[in-house]
Amino acid sequence: MDFNHIDEGHAEDEEPVRFFYSREERLKNAPEIVKEYYAGRGPRPVKGLFKTLTATRGNRFMLMSVIFFAAFVWIFSALSGNSDSTVGEIQTQLTAFSYEESVYASLKLQAGKRESEVPCTVSVVFTAIDADGQTVGTAEEDDFYYGKEMFLRTKFHDYDIIKISADVKVGEDSKTLNVNVERH
Repeated sequence: MDFNHIDEGHAEDEEPVRFFYSREERLKNAPEIVKEYYAGRGPRPVKGLFKTLTATRGNRFMLMSVIFFAAFVWIFSALSGNSDSTVGEIQTQLTAFSYEESVYASLKLQAGKRESEVPCTVSVVFTAIDADGQTVGTAEEDDFYYGKEMFLRTKFHDYDIIKISADVKVGEDSKTLNVNVERH
């Protein structure tokens, strides 16, 4: 059976509804902005990424906010992350992490330009600091540095330690390094 010619849009005793569409008739009653849009005279979208980001006052404000906060994060991370330093011409790096109720702290002394027969004394005082800024524990490590890569390590019981501070002394030069404890 062919259902293509069956009219189902109305009741049996009514006439079918007929729809007429005239674009000119519709646009005659439309607002001016709609008429200009259909005539091709409406506002054009801004082309280009930078022009789009600075096209309106709100866009400029958002762009400046993103730039400001990115600069703040970059400067803050550069100023607060002093876990790497040079002490007595030796490049050092402090790391700390928490694992199974213990905090492990490690000071890495990079290999020097040349190995030395005469060692220099390296002394490190590790200090564990909790969330209130109180010292939870200290540990001191001493060793001789011969110009090869070397590690000085210690372990603290984790009493909510959030930061490790290390006072490093090589010969007459000394520096304090700080690092936040990484939680795994």
